[in-house]
Amino acid sequence: MFEYAVAEGVFVSFQRYRCPAADGLTALPTSAGALPLCIVGAADAAARLLVALPADEACWIGITGGRHAAPALIGLLARTGGNTWLDLLSGVELRNFTAHTSTRVPPSRQVIGFPKNDGGWLPFCLEPGLDGLPASGDLVLVVGPDPAGAAGQPGAVTVEIRFAGVQDFERDCGERVPELNTDSVYKGRRLP
Repeated sequence: MFEYAVAEGVFVSFQRYRCPAADGLTALPTSAGALPLCIVGAADAAARLLVALPADEACWIGITGGRHAAPALIGLLARTGGNTWLDLLSGVELRNFTAHTSTRVPPSRQVIGFPKNDGGWLPFCLEPGLDGLPASGDLVLVVGPDPAGAAGQPGAVTVEIRFAGVQDFERDCGERVPELNTDSVYKGRRLP
């Protein structure tokens, strides 16, 4: 599986690219395709996703809303230790998980990486190895109905996201991780 429905008509995917230099990113990298993912369980109404992330690669997160999708509010947080969270949309460190920033989908949105103070981003990568790049730990995607949307929409749900190396992903998910193909069919078109 290469995308996951987080709400009716709203999907999350993890777009892969070769891990950049240690100084980080200043713009959205071109996707070389989506990384595979699988559902590894659920706890307290939260789905748990395992996303393959080879050691020499990084990814950005695409959140796509279809034309007929009910509007949803999306928040994305990274656990930075203990009960501390980094709001990946605002760059603000939080102690209260529920006080996060949200963005409306549709339209489609992209989360490039960990926000830096200079306006750039550090990439989502599994291993820190490159001069201070943070290793991507637990991420939580929070999906709630748009208060301005239609009545009767379901309440907020969370999706726990964990990145795994190729061997761990293939063992736990029973799926092969395709090699990175920078000559992919996308021909430089950014996804989603």
